[in-house]
Amino acid sequence: RIFYPMVIFEQEEFPGSLNTFNCPIVSGYPDVVRSAVDPEGRGNIPLDRPTISFRDGELLRKGCWKYLRSLGVPKRTFNMAFEKALLSRDLYKRNVREESSRVVEKARKEKGLVILILGRPYHVDRLINHKITEMITSLGADVITEDSVPMAEEGLEDVQVLTQWQYPNRVYNAAKWALTQDNVEVVQLNSFGCGPDAIVCDEARAILASGGKNHTLLRIDELSSPGSIKLRLRSMMESLNLRGMGTRFEPSRRVNTPSYSHEDRKRKILVPHFSRFHSPFITAAFGSMGYDIETLPEPDRQSVEVGLKYCNNEICYPSIIVIGDLLKGLMSGRYDRNEVAVGITQTGGQCRASSYLSLLKKALISAGFEDVPVVTVSLSKQKLNEQPGFRIDRGKLQRKGVTGLLYADSIMQMYNSTVVREPEKGGASEAADRYVHMGAEAVMENRDEDLVDILGRAVKDFNAVETHDRELPVIGFVGEIYVKYSPFGNFFVVDWMLKNGVEVIVPPIFDFFAQEYLNPRFHVRSLTKPMSLKYFTSWPEEWYVRYHMRRFERVKEGFKHHRRSHYIGDLSRDASDIVTMVDQFGEGWLIPAEIGAFARDGINNVVCVQPFGCISNHIIGKGVEKALKARYPELNILYLDMDPGSSEVNIYNRLNFMVRSAREDLLFKCCPEPVSG
Repeated sequence: RIFYPMVIFEQEEFPGSLNTFNCPIVSGYPDVVRSAVDPEGRGNIPLDRPTISFRDGELLRKGCWKYLRSLGVPKRTFNMAFEKALLSRDLYKRNVREESSRVVEKARKEKGLVILILGRPYHVDRLINHKITEMITSLGADVITEDSVPMAEEGLEDVQVLTQWQYPNRVYNAAKWALTQDNVEVVQLNSFGCGPDAIVCDEARAILASGGKNHTLLRIDELSSPGSIKLRLRSMMESLNLRGMGTRFEPSRRVNTPSYSHEDRKRKILVPHFSRFHSPFITAAFGSMGYDIETLPEPDRQSVEVGLKYCNNEICYPSIIVIGDLLKGLMSGRYDRNEVAVGITQTGGQCRASSYLSLLKKALISAGFEDVPVVTVSLSKQKLNEQPGFRIDRGKLQRKGVTGLLYADSIMQMYNSTVVREPEKGGASEAADRYVHMGAEAVMENRDEDLVDILGRAVKDFNAVETHDRELPVIGFVGEIYVKYSPFGNFFVVDWMLKNGVEVIVPPIFDFFAQEYLNPRFHVRSLTKPMSLKYFTSWPEEWYVRYHMRRFERVKEGFKHHRRSHYIGDLSRDASDIVTMVDQFGEGWLIPAEIGAFARDGINNVVCVQPFGCISNHIIGKGVEKALKARYPELNILYLDMDPGSSEVNIYNRLNFMVRSAREDLLFKCCPEPVSG
């Protein structure tokens, strides 16, 4: 059998760090192996994928016992083995650190150089690291690794990124420790496509620069030339010899943006444009709480260019657009920098999107706006940003979020179903704009209960728009939240398909947030998180959500092109056959759940969009494609990666084939047998 556990949380090593996540690739890959390789189906080899959490000792014990009990291991044997395993782990870590201390001290006495290697656990493999450690020792230096150094005295509190992943937290700690050692220099190993390293490498460099230390970054993959790597290392050693060991550069002062204080409440908060249907409700919700929120115009190519200039170019496409758009707004000259702040959302989860806040702050500083405060809105109750002046009523925000998003989703769905059937364009767009404005105005004025009545009027007006009754080809549309709902972010592919006579079904954004009512239960059942208040309140919250969903659904049933909405609980049950429900990074289990729902509704052509290099959604999207198609054989899924350098011609060419397939499916549905004569 194959043992491949799903490890969401690592052991906490650094007090003050926000979380101990593994990256989505590490924790989610067992599901990819199950889908792509299918060892059980192909070779009758069991694939064991127990969920294990190292963050909580009691949950670790329960998770290990749950798995080993299924293999017939006696409880007494397990207890003895588990205690010995804990002791062995602690002994190993202590021995490694003691040996590292001995190496550093010996080198200090002999006036020798020690190279600290920053990397991932897999970088200890000689096949992967191209024998870099041996190259370094052949040049006369000793080598230690980031997991062998002691805790930095200052901890991680002043690290200027979100300390969400455990292995990057080790890197930050090791870099801070290196600042205290005159005979230690740093080399960082980076493998191509490592998502977290787009953030980690920049922060490690900044930490070292703050103490005048050099940061040597080696990018390695299967194509790297050992000769060029050795040349880089030799150049580094020569440079250190010329400088003299212990000699440092002029330290660079670390700057941070100011916190959003009580005095800043008078500032206008600029937020990036997200969606024609949803952005006005975000502005209205916070406006009703007394904040002056302004949504910027839709982004454009200039937003991307600015983002590329001030962001690490390997970070997600949405962050490049959003950060570039905020900077473009500040650079426009329309706003007094002393009277403005910028706002951004943050998940606080396993995905790189949780670090957009720190990326935005660094970009502001690089662009010369270090005096502009940043505010963030998050579903997480962790303290992710210093903003004492930004206080929101969570209960009120939840109420407005539930009704506002249900309403906005309804307008979006009626618009998409109407505009594609209009012989004379204009009526659907005018109705959508009018009712988005009316709904947002009601939210702003705290008339949220009026949204159901306003939606009833919207249904009548959309029904009044002249449309044809021909059956149309249908394509489902899923993906990462920003590129899914932002027309600019997805290269306007939804508009393009609508103009080409295809009805595009875009699932409601509401489901993305409704996951939060179910996810605590999956964690508790999987023994990855203990029971908490969030777990117990999930049932009354779910009842509240279902109550409002039914109210809006009853009104939408009057729309002449209405399609029944799927309840998030039903979606989760179906997704559990495809992925493990602790896959909650990115869009989590929602993407395979939505694709499955389309297939059950007879919509077999689906477009899935995600940013290029989105490690989260490639796991729960393309990574489980084989499992999805095994369950729904008629599925035809087109995966589109969105990136600043993406070719629109290529995207639309591939979409053309998808549209042709949808039309052929419709033709077969209407005329399944060939007509003779």
